Amino acid sequence: MTADAKLKDVARLAGVSSGTVSNVLNRPEIVSPAVRETVQAAIESLGYIRSDVARQLRAKDSRTIVFLSSQWDEPFVADMIRGAEKHAFQKGMCLTLCPIGDVPEAELAHINHLTEQRVRGVIVARTANPRFTSVALRARDIPTVFVAPEDPERGESLSITFDYFAAGFLAATHLADENRRRITYVGTAEPDRFEEPFLLGCQQALSARENHFEIFHLTATTDEEVRGVAQAIASRRPISRSDAIIVTSELIGHQIRRTQRGNALRVPEDIAIIVCIANPLEQRCSTSFPMVIYPGTLFGQAAIDLLVNYTNFPAETPQRQVALAPQFSTGGGC
Repeated sequence: MTADAKLKDVARLAGVSSGTVSNVLNRPEIVSPAVRETVQAAIESLGYIRSDVARQLRAKDSRTIVFLSSQWDEPFVADMIRGAEKHAFQKGMCLTLCPIGDVPEAELAHINHLTEQRVRGVIVARTANPRFTSVALRARDIPTVFVAPEDPERGESLSITFDYFAAGFLAATHLADENRRRITYVGTAEPDRFEEPFLLGCQQALSARENHFEIFHLTATTDEEVRGVAQAIASRRPISRSDAIIVTSELIGHQIRRTQRGNALRVPEDIAIIVCIANPLEQRCSTSFPMVIYPGTLFGQAAIDLLVNYTNFPAETPQRQVALAPQFSTGGGC
């Protein structure tokens, strides 16, 4: 990125005229896709910002924080917005929502507009092109907090993440405290960031206890395969049968419960089921099962705190990645 890049610098790097660069910025529909892409790459490389607003950005006097997302229908995201909006207001800030789709050119136009509007910072949760979003915001030197980034850039990006280890520890501890002796985890075989720390948390919680812990991996979450696992558990002798199951989706929980009831086993009296969503951004509060949940409102508050602290005292914000612990819900909704 070049400090104080000018329009002519973009034109020189892209190998086009200044007029062409102006057209890309103001009337992109009249420029060929290939030329637009070349000019946009030059803008990305130089971090070019139109007008003299670039100099004002460093004044840090803006009180507008933008929430950027392409997944507004997710309950977790909606809860996050509520938490962030209320907390921002308490800090004298205003939260503005910016919906984006899956078209990079349109997203870039939004980000350029945010830059020109001198926003204090951006909170990003669930975009169609997370890597593109990250590069575009960093190139424009906009303070940004990423919520559950797919590829956290340790030491560089500000981020709020899920403490999966704490989730596993909480789930296993709850079951052990309920005198469940044989605990089974049922999850998908696909590797992800959730499972390894989650299972370590479960094992740590049970390390000083005499509980038995086993793991079942599903190659697919079809009814047939889930029934097969549930049937394998139900067919054991009572002395060796699981009396608690941790699942990674409510759908799997319902499938297992139907099978257990078909074997005259009661849920939760004979077999308890706890839901721990592998991707908390997609969690929905259950009225059927106890759940380990991540309250979206707390994530919204934490994102505001991290962003405001960083923009006020960047040199005094050593902790740029904050992992939030989950809470336990009994299943009556949350």
